[in-house]
Amino acid sequence: FASGARPEGMATGDIERVLVTSLGKEAKETTYELHDRTVPAPLAPIALSKLLDSEGRRFHRAIAFCTPEAKAKTFPTFRSEVQADVVKSIDIEQSSGPDADEEFLEALTNEFPRRPAKPLELFLDLTQGPRHFALLTYVGALYLQALHGDRVRVAGAYYGFFPQRGRGRLFDLRRLLDLPRWANALHTYDETGSARGIADLLEDANRSLLNRLKDLSFTHHAGLPLELGRVAFELQKREKELGKALKQHGVPLAQQLKCQFVSSLGDVAKEPPDGAQDWRQGAKGRLLLDRAELERQQKFIHRLLDQGHDAVAVGLLREHIVNWLLWQLGRTQGWLEREVRTPAESALHTLRQLSHSSEPLTEQQAKLGRLWEQLTDERNALAHHGMRREERRSARKTREAVAEWDKVLSLPDEPSGELLPGGTEGRLLIAPCGMSPGSLYSALVGVRPKPDSLLVFCSEASEEGARRAVEQAGCTALDAEYARLPSPFGPRAGDRPERALEKLAEAHRRRLLDASEVDVCLTGGTTWMGLIVGRLATEARRLQRPTREFGLVDRRSPEEQRSKPFVAGELVWIVGGPDDGAQARAEEE
Repeated sequence: FASGARPEGMATGDIERVLVTSLGKEAKETTYELHDRTVPAPLAPIALSKLLDSEGRRFHRAIAFCTPEAKAKTFPTFRSEVQADVVKSIDIEQSSGPDADEEFLEALTNEFPRRPAKPLELFLDLTQGPRHFALLTYVGALYLQALHGDRVRVAGAYYGFFPQRGRGRLFDLRRLLDLPRWANALHTYDETGSARGIADLLEDANRSLLNRLKDLSFTHHAGLPLELGRVAFELQKREKELGKALKQHGVPLAQQLKCQFVSSLGDVAKEPPDGAQDWRQGAKGRLLLDRAELERQQKFIHRLLDQGHDAVAVGLLREHIVNWLLWQLGRTQGWLEREVRTPAESALHTLRQLSHSSEPLTEQQAKLGRLWEQLTDERNALAHHGMRREERRSARKTREAVAEWDKVLSLPDEPSGELLPGGTEGRLLIAPCGMSPGSLYSALVGVRPKPDSLLVFCSEASEEGARRAVEQAGCTALDAEYARLPSPFGPRAGDRPERALEKLAEAHRRRLLDASEVDVCLTGGTTWMGLIVGRLATEARRLQRPTREFGLVDRRSPEEQRSKPFVAGELVWIVGGPDDGAQARAEEE
């Protein structure tokens, strides 16, 4: 109803029609014409009421603003001849200024309840009375229409033109009333990203065009830059159809309105890949990631922030940082696939972890780590709609995160090797070794792919056996470290086990970080050694290193195991497996 059309299925009896006019001091018999029909009347609003009544649109109420002189001279004629069920005059002084204008507008709006029982159709006659009364009537009607939404509609606005003596022509100016609504709809799109107002004003246009306008709103508010780019591109291609729809609605300045809207689409539109003329099935998956796309997404993020869509902006910013890292790494194809994005996210999680450690990081690595942590926390706070103990009342933290990201983007592009710490030393095998070194031997000869380096947790008494196991397995060329424990049975006296395990994880973090993949043997040594290697497996995953865990089974008797330790046992994979070279990473929020 607010779009200018009566709701489908609504009968005329369900609507209250109201004439609003102002009266002057004189009444002259004139023949008025409207829609090729004529009628004689002493006043333009009387003629209008008769012409519309003949079309089956009788007024339920007629309201006339009258100065004292008009009320005495012309209102009696108006009251007796206007075709309306109820006729009312509103006394008003012929003066201007803020107070007088306010008085007029209050008198007009007070005639209509805040929630009308029936939908209202307002018909304005702007022919007679003081000139500024016509303008105030026009402004007041627009206000009522905007305030009451689907309950009030300006159905007509008429002005009487007198080309010759005794002849008058009534012009319907309603399309001029629609012009501010069109301007407001375009302004709303620019300010909020919602094209719903445009779609409502074109509600009887091609259904496909209306759906595209609604899609434009959805993709914008959902923060979907690729889908938004597609919809905007398709609307640009339908520029002529949009212009035709505007002309059919008789919108003034239709060409300018169309050009302004189409121009605004250029900021977000995205052409289809491969030089195609349109978006086809599967085209999104073929998009290449380049600097231009990153800049388009960055502009969209700032636009969302300017429009107050902070929660959407911070979610998109997180994905934008992943996209930027993929671009830095040269992963410009297939960049929307999960198996491509997950490693990039893992690298950022690693930087987040290391930003709290003593590990040396470059300036850009440190900034990325801190920003990723700040952004993750902000995203989670907004995504969970404040269901946390901390209070959120402003967008300050979001704006700070975006400002920090802008600083990162302003830095010179660095080679990918400087962006991602570690991961250059190949596969690391971590294993415990007690007084029976057979489990270490079995791990070395059985695990595939073979390790590039080795970290063994042993005691002073078991170190020699561990070295013999390495030699017997033919792995003396390995970069091997023997981490000798003060006690193989537990932490030092007075140390809490959990704190001791954390210290060991910190001490060996660099080794874990340098590895590209980690295998952990859980068999061998003491219970304390088993807890240690288990804790390092957890730390490796926190650093987003692909990690596998396995145990060993030796079906021989204990005596035979002791007498012949260097016989390969059976590997039992617990996490990962022989063909799982890239263990699924634990995802962090």
